[in-house]
Amino acid sequence: MLELFRALDEAKKLLKKAGFVQVSERDNWNLEAGRRYFFTRNYSTIAAFAIGKKYVPGNGCYIIGAHTDSPCLKLKPISKVTKGGYLEDGVQTYGGGLWHTWFDCDLTVAGRVIMREGKDAYSHKLVRIDEPILRIPNLAIHLDRNVQDGFKVNTHGHLVPVLATAIKLNKVVAGNGPVDSEDDKEKSNKITNTDNSRHHSILLQLLATQLGCEPDDISDFELQACDNQPSTIAGAMKEFIFSRRLDNLCMSFCSLKAWPYKLPFLVRDQREILNIEEEDNDDLDVLYAATRRSEGFSQGRIRRHRGSVPGHRMVNRDRAKGHERLYRDYFATPCVYESFFRRRFRMSRPLFLRIVNGVEQYDPYFIQRTDAVGVLGLSSLQKITAAYRILAYGTPADSVDEYIRIGESTTIESLRRFVKAVIAMFGNHYLRSPNNIDIAGLLQTGEQRGFPGMLGSINCMHWKWKNCPTAWQGMYTGHCHEPTIILEAVESQDLWIWHAFFGLPGSLNDINVTLLANGHAPPVNYIINGHEYRMGYYLANGIYPNWSTFVKTIPCPQGLKKKHFAKAQESARKDVERAFRVLQARFAIVRGPARFWDEETLADIMKACIIMHNMVIEDEGDIDNNDFDGSDANPPIEVSHAYTPELEDFMQTHYQIRDSVTHSQLQSNLIEHLWQRHGD
Repeated sequence: MLELFRALDEAKKLLKKAGFVQVSERDNWNLEAGRRYFFTRNYSTIAAFAIGKKYVPGNGCYIIGAHTDSPCLKLKPISKVTKGGYLEDGVQTYGGGLWHTWFDCDLTVAGRVIMREGKDAYSHKLVRIDEPILRIPNLAIHLDRNVQDGFKVNTHGHLVPVLATAIKLNKVVAGNGPVDSEDDKEKSNKITNTDNSRHHSILLQLLATQLGCEPDDISDFELQACDNQPSTIAGAMKEFIFSRRLDNLCMSFCSLKAWPYKLPFLVRDQREILNIEEEDNDDLDVLYAATRRSEGFSQGRIRRHRGSVPGHRMVNRDRAKGHERLYRDYFATPCVYESFFRRRFRMSRPLFLRIVNGVEQYDPYFIQRTDAVGVLGLSSLQKITAAYRILAYGTPADSVDEYIRIGESTTIESLRRFVKAVIAMFGNHYLRSPNNIDIAGLLQTGEQRGFPGMLGSINCMHWKWKNCPTAWQGMYTGHCHEPTIILEAVESQDLWIWHAFFGLPGSLNDINVTLLANGHAPPVNYIINGHEYRMGYYLANGIYPNWSTFVKTIPCPQGLKKKHFAKAQESARKDVERAFRVLQARFAIVRGPARFWDEETLADIMKACIIMHNMVIEDEGDIDNNDFDGSDANPPIEVSHAYTPELEDFMQTHYQIRDSVTHSQLQSNLIEHLWQRHGD
């Protein structure tokens, strides 16, 4: 069975026999039309090409691709393993192989060896030990009765080939006990002086014997275990080939034999370059089939469009007309759908154009450019509108193609870049933590609603993750019985989202999600019912803990005071639920199932939607002109600027947040305060 490096060596011989000239990537090439060339890289990749006699620089090429490697067991850089009196070679799996087929086979090693030749000189040699020296044994059936129920290979524990026994090796080296042959005596003398810090000395000696050198001359090697049983033609009618690695070797062999056979006929009138590549990449498959022969066989045939990716068909979408139609419908003065812009873009046109300008400044990808043949590409309006329509309507990526004239893959890339640009350009302002002015406004709004010291309402929203990886579904599945990701948010009465934390698995409940226990609660000063408090609070539902930063409703209120408090708290707490509903109505993508595979993209989408939601609130809600002048018996609320040492402040705040006594006292005072306010 040919291993990787020997397969490439055989390929070189076949190409040279077919008239190919070897060139080096380090040299300047003087190529001639009608000639054939090939080069190698790292002794594991070979690329051959032939230039048509009518070739003109700039013409295309035809490619056949195959891979010369396949799943195997490679010896580790430190392969020396001794266990239970046996010498074993540590191996690592390469690729996705059928590892159970490696058991009970006569294995040997093959590959390349780097040898020292002088002080600073090294050479590369291929090696293969032509005798079975390794074996991965199976246990006898009476030692593993459960094997019939299914055997799962442990690649670390099971796939360790046995090389020799320690007892036999020790006898040969030490000279104790019987020695089987004169070869053992010779091995004993050489093994004793071999550096065996990384690999078994007996393995190095076998390699050195095969190469005709000393073990100390071996600097390093890249070896793999391979079946010592040769391939054979078999079957009753001799129609089968029994061999390993038929997938890659057949592709490589057929490409090398069939392509040069047809080459003189193809090169004669060819205007393109014919190319064949064989790579040591197990994920590489046939790239592009050289199906069209010469131009003489395609007279009158129209040249079809090809995309930049081999095998992909390019669709001529007429992008210029798509941009013209989009601009005329929504961005011209006057435009066709002037009265529909707010409805279809979820915001005013000046605000949308502001976002477009910011995105263009951040990422040059959205700037319209010309392609390699001088044709104008997609405009920024096309890319951004396509991305925004997916956010606003929650539609698949290819649904905007018919109107905007943009491909599915380009739409997905535009969406990923768009949300990142929105976060980078507008996130610092529209997803900021409340400053002193913001906190003062929030506190006075709460005061007017009967909740002095209130900073907003807090709750969590679950976003269904349709394409959650199977391995993660258990972690992300909670009470919704399907994978979800949690958004925790704090909103105010005007639906501005002040705090947003996204990304925790849906298996967590609201208690596990809250981040208010990090020791950074906003410090404020206010008085309720004659009691002074120095920390703001949030309205929350009953699942949140009894902390001083949460004011919860009363599940079964008894008495008029408690009933009135529960009604007022639940009414004010609707802010966060309204904000979630508005966010989902404005950006339908967060209402439906998430179709992306990676959590990072989903987090960017959620953050960008929240940022643009706040931008719409600022643009249409006139939040900066709210009248916060409230008159009440309580003194005005002031933001605290007192300084405390960092560590002590953190610890003190941490305990204050989790203080259940303060939580109960605050709730009782609010009950009295609201009842007095109701009586007035």
